[in-house]
Amino acid sequence: MKTGTGVIIGVVITILLTIVLVVGGLVGGFFYLADLGNKRNARETEQAKIDGREFGKTTNENGCMEKAFSLKSDILSDFPVTKNFVQVCLKSSQPTPNFCDGVPTYDSNSDWNDKQCEKVPNKYSCVNAIYAKQSYCSYERDKKK
Repeated sequence: MKTGTGVIIGVVITILLTIVLVVGGLVGGFFYLADLGNKRNARETEQAKIDGREFGKTTNENGCMEKAFSLKSDILSDFPVTKNFVQVCLKSSQPTPNFCDGVPTYDSNSDWNDKQCEKVPNKYSCVNAIYAKQSYCSYERDKKK
């Protein structure tokens, strides 16, 4: 009986250790993949700033917006990339007369944003770019005060 009990305890301990190792591996893998995703997003965001600055040096504010509308941004998680591109591009570009006229501060309940994006094929990139434009114009208005 003692041998049988020892075998049962050994099997139970083996099963528990296996469960702990599997769960630990899954949790560790999840954090590893999340970290990779965060690093990729940080690299893409930094590259967007560089690209925005370089593109902005060759165009005006309207050119920055046109380029932003064409950026691939199929999901909302691309928001920081698009936003950073547009903000740096606008700060690096030549002024466009009346660029900020009529641009309200950001309001998620406003239909102004939707109206700006009615004719743009990629709605997410447009919404992200419009948000960046609103932030930029708010900053410019505050700077003049």
